Amino acid sequence: MRLADRTGRKHYRTKITKSDHEIPADEPLDFWNSDEGMTPYDLLLAVLGSCATMTFRMYADRKECPLGSVTVRLRHDRIHAPDCEQRETNRGYIDHIEKKLSADLDSQQRQNLQVVADHYLVNCTLQSEVILANAASV
Repeated sequence: MRLADRTGRKHYRTKITKSDHEIPADEPLDFWNSDEGMTPYDLLLAVLGSCATMTFRMYADRKECPLGSVTVRLRHDRIHAPDCEQRETNRGYIDHIEKKLSADLDSQQRQNLQVVADHYLVNCTLQSEVILANAASV
């Protein structure tokens, strides 16, 4: 994936590109910006939600479950100290992402999908130990 900043008057607007696909990212107007794309946290939630819905579809196809429309609503909050004193953290805050699943399913199908919801790949990646390595300039 390649990220390319735009220069000029649109201070934070960023163009995210991969092959022929492009997604604009930006900060909201209250950050002296143009609000021409999703914020970085919006993009993070979009990644989680899209991975979840794709995983649900794969599961439903495998189990021959009549899965119609699925909606995953996500919300990000940051819990600041002292609210997080009872948890182990050395950053002074904890990021909290709330997921809500909506689908036209019976109770057993919904229960099975909820189990799958905790095991999709991006969710597992975010819950594991992640190493961010700085590579040399390209």
